[in-house]
Amino acid sequence: MAAEGDQQTLVGAIDELARRGFTETLSVVGNRLQVVATGKTFRPDEVVVREYRRFEGVSDPDDMSIVYAIETAGGIRGTLVDAYGVYSDPAVSAFLGHVSVQARGLERESSARRAPARRAERGRSTSMIQMQLDDEDTKTLLEALTLYLEGLRRQVAGTENPEFRHALQRKLNVLERLVEELERKGDRLAE
Repeated sequence: MAAEGDQQTLVGAIDELARRGFTETLSVVGNRLQVVATGKTFRPDEVVVREYRRFEGVSDPDDMSIVYAIETAGGIRGTLVDAYGVYSDPAVSAFLGHVSVQARGLERESSARRAPARRAERGRSTSMIQMQLDDEDTKTLLEALTLYLEGLRRQVAGTENPEFRHALQRKLNVLERLVEELERKGDRLAE
């Protein structure tokens, strides 16, 4: 396993996966997965996602990415990196929507460990964060969320894997509720 600090960066995760045998660089070309070094391609039913991990840039919210550890039917193992959210590649999202996910997702493991605490928090409060936003901050946040939601809706619609679509749909629901609340705040201020 990588050192704790290494797991916090995209490069650290790719290095750790390479040490564990995911050595090929992969890309999506059309509706096929391609091994960059050899040009060999695979259909969605010939590959499996074994792990995945999302990253957010510390200083730039637009710097969001996800790395997939993928294994082919022929035993080739490599990584596929894509932007996450609004900037994701629609071809990658469409391809992965047809791929079996037998993942040992790092974020799933940590989510599973945090699940009891999250459930307890949900039972105590419906509002986890309170912020004071002026009109300009509210408008900026609404614009950013609206753009992000467009990409997330496309990702949900283009994903056939039920588990992945469910996770995306949960995020979409939370963000849509946030947008509704911000719009209500804006309407109250306009009155």
